[in-house]
Amino acid sequence: MTCWAMVDSQTQWVASQAMAAKGADPAAVAAVADAVRRVGHRRVLWKSDQEPAVLALKTAVVLAVPEVEFIPEESPVGSHASNGQVEVAIRELERQARTIKSDLDERLGGQLPADHPILTWLPQWAATTLTRLRIGKDGRTAWQRQSGRKWKAALTPFGDPVQFMPVVTGKMN
Repeated sequence: MTCWAMVDSQTQWVASQAMAAKGADPAAVAAVADAVRRVGHRRVLWKSDQEPAVLALKTAVVLAVPEVEFIPEESPVGSHASNGQVEVAIRELERQARTIKSDLDERLGGQLPADHPILTWLPQWAATTLTRLRIGKDGRTAWQRQSGRKWKAALTPFGDPVQFMPVVTGKMN
């Protein structure tokens, strides 16, 4: 599964999502642009490697988010150390995703096939749980650092069915 991932160095806020294809896939561009807007910075130092697909995605996102000033920084070819913070975040995302998948398999009483559609949501859910629930050295979560308050809502386990009623606004016929 191809995914993108990003981490805000100030708050440790993590975002990730599965992609249909590498590069400037329109859905990935929209998702990354939304993540950049949610973080709320007006100026972003954007570190990445020099892979052509990554550079294409970055270029498309820069065009999609004109209200943010991006300062691009590409690490030398083959150097993962210069992207240390995002490399650590990726390892944590992978570990969190494996844990969540293992829990889901256990609750289902068997293994989901690797191509099951629900698994495309796994990277995003792993990032969400890290952002909202992982407590840092300062005793706060990334959510608290960004919003100033604790996350209080209950989180449904990944893969559990959720029933909801859409909110209807306006006049009813």
